[in-house]
Amino acid sequence: MTKIEPNPHSPYADAAPDARHIFPTPVFFSPAAPGVLALTACEGMAVVPETLVETGPDAGLPEGLCAACVTVMQGGAPPERTSSACGECGSATYHDTLCALCRQEKHEAWWPTRGEAPAAEGPAAPCGKCKQPFDPADRRFAGRARYGESPYCRGCVGRCHDSEIADHRCVICA
Repeated sequence: MTKIEPNPHSPYADAAPDARHIFPTPVFFSPAAPGVLALTACEGMAVVPETLVETGPDAGLPEGLCAACVTVMQGGAPPERTSSACGECGSATYHDTLCALCRQEKHEAWWPTRGEAPAAEGPAAPCGKCKQPFDPADRRFAGRARYGESPYCRGCVGRCHDSEIADHRCVICA
């Protein structure tokens, strides 16, 4: 069987970036639209791809699927996640520093701009805060990849804890 591609990239996705995730759809909901950041079977957030993978009841699963998603869809338990507070709205979350709703809002604002290159800055430009070179392959939430269109890496943006203060003016959030 062929290997399938991982879900499309989003800086707001927190599901494993190197696997294709499964989006469970309850009977009373329609399937999520392509490009939307949605909850996966492994309880992470991933972008819904343009084309979905469909298999028959007796067909083998394609290579590249998230093992945790497959386990959940086969009746197992999702991986355990630790709870924290969302850095934007303060609600409890299992999605690191941003809750699912804040992740979706930020993704919706970022998604239409994803193909645009940052102006007057090359891919070799370093992070404007820590001065480390960007690593596009490090797409972890607090990794070395560029944070959207900003001149900062995802790690520096993730370390800003003052964003809930109304008059907050740090070098990253200003």
